[in-house]
Amino acid sequence: MITKPKKALVVLILLISSFAISHTSDAQIKLTKGTDARRLFVYNFMKYVFWPNEDINKEFVITIVNNEEMYTSLSTSLNGSIHRGRKVVVKQVNDVNDIHEPSIVYLPKEESRHFKSIQKQVTGKATLLITDQQGLGKEGSSINFKEVNKYLKFEINMESMEKSHLRVAMPLKQLAIII
Repeated sequence: MITKPKKALVVLILLISSFAISHTSDAQIKLTKGTDARRLFVYNFMKYVFWPNEDINKEFVITIVNNEEMYTSLSTSLNGSIHRGRKVVVKQVNDVNDIHEPSIVYLPKEESRHFKSIQKQVTGKATLLITDQQGLGKEGSSINFKEVNKYLKFEINMESMEKSHLRVAMPLKQLAIII
């Protein structure tokens, strides 16, 4: 029989191993192919971030801003799946004015010039804004990817998460760079 402390340890080990990260205190993935690593992180962010009042009658929309490779990768693996009772829909937009009620917005490095506009659209809404540009975590992105010594890590801006009414599970907090 497994005791409660041992069971908790087993669960923690499974969470960490399912996140596919190395033994450092910060979450990281060795950069092999950027989109694949980022897709894996986005999938896990969905598991460890909680949206308020998740209405099962609404779709869980992941909006990708002008990045065909990420769109194809995420739509192939997630489109039509069910996330906490909600159908997942992955959309790609070329114009930031076409972003409507997303659960997640992924803004790639090449489109970072649109950060302020998107931030203005989603501030105060239950939207996880994921960016991929140095400094955007401190500017107010919910989660920002960061490359350090050929590893992909991520920062979580807890103030932005709170403003978006998003809750972050402790295992994700423990693996992130908190800003």
